[in-house]
Amino acid sequence: MDMRSLRKLHRRIAPILFLPLFLTAFTGVAYRVANSWFNTPDRVGAILMYFHQGTFLGEELRVFYFIPHLMRSLIFKENAAQNW
Repeated sequence: MDMRSLRKLHRRIAPILFLPLFLTAFTGVAYRVANSWFNTPDRVGAILMYFHQGTFLGEELRVFYFIPHLMRSLIFKENAAQNW
């Protein structure tokens, strides 16, 4: 695969993979900050965890929410093994 086609593929896939990763990171940090610093009620924490865990998608689609996380883990693991 040449660089031009790899860039096209990246341009198409990156936004799709970015959204769930950003949502997970943002809600995870927001949960910690809200809980630790502001001592928010459990209801706020439940709402943040609802989005953080992908529960809003339902049982069938929740699996697809974790695919970007799996891909990221596999890529970083492979890169770490190559650099070791």
